[in-house]
Amino acid sequence: ILPLMLATVISTIVARLIHPDSVYTAKLTQMGVRVGAAGDLTILRRLSVQDVPLLGAVTVHENETAQHLLELSEKHLVRDFVVVDGHDRYVGMVTGADLSAALVYREAIPLLTVRELMRTDLPTLTCDETLDVALDRFSSHDAQSLAVLEESGSGRIAGLVSRAHLLERHQ
Repeated sequence: ILPLMLATVISTIVARLIHPDSVYTAKLTQMGVRVGAAGDLTILRRLSVQDVPLLGAVTVHENETAQHLLELSEKHLVRDFVVVDGHDRYVGMVTGADLSAALVYREAIPLLTVRELMRTDLPTLTCDETLDVALDRFSSHDAQSLAVLEESGSGRIAGLVSRAHLLERHQ
């Protein structure tokens, strides 16, 4: 039995190296349908950011106080804020995690400005980018939402896309 099992394992490995598709998946591969882990990637490449419902972006300016952020958070029930300059162009974001970290020192909140809390390392998306690109940007940065710009280089905010909405659309 042991030599028979060894021969079966070796023949299976050699067959997979020569022709990776099985009898059952070869016809699907010829038609362009991807199966397995690559199937999810195909679905994500067919959908774009505009297919995901965008959240309304609550914008703040760099020189506003963290106290104002708390007031906006209670008023609009949002966690993430888009920071814009004087021409309403994207500068960065203040995430809910950043605001929660600042709340540890509650007495310092009136003294902090948005500029001190904002993150400039978060990437942005445009409406025409595919969901595989968006998911890749989410996975490389710890954020629950990313800013969506109207068009690349314009800096105008179209809204926010959340990780939860993106994954819900994928499902």
